[in-house]
Amino acid sequence: MIKFCRKQLKIDKGFKLILVTNLARPTYDVNLTNHVTIVNFFVSLEGLSQNILHMIVANERPDLEDGFNDSMEVTFTNVKILKDVENHVLKCLEGQDVHLILSNEFLIDKLRESREIAETIAQRLRKIN
Repeated sequence: MIKFCRKQLKIDKGFKLILVTNLARPTYDVNLTNHVTIVNFFVSLEGLSQNILHMIVANERPDLEDGFNDSMEVTFTNVKILKDVENHVLKCLEGQDVHLILSNEFLIDKLRESREIAETIAQRLRKIN
């Protein structure tokens, strides 16, 4: 059953409804998102070809698609960690007197840790690519 214009309508099992919006980040009711598949892409030739490629690879070689998704997740996680490290370093440097930076052992240790984390993540990203 579907409710449309205050009327309850019985629908066929093969019924498909396609909604299109020009909103960049549309929000939908939870009841709707539980029962539908939302495809979100910017309509361009490149975007359409990437979506079709992902659909074909997911259908023909799910192992490749899973590997790609895993590597993308690891990449985004690593980029987020780098961003957090960068923000932490900037927070530590904020309000510090220029002449006292080199005498602040805590700050020097944090900068050293940040450099090591950044180098480790850079190595991980090189292995993925």
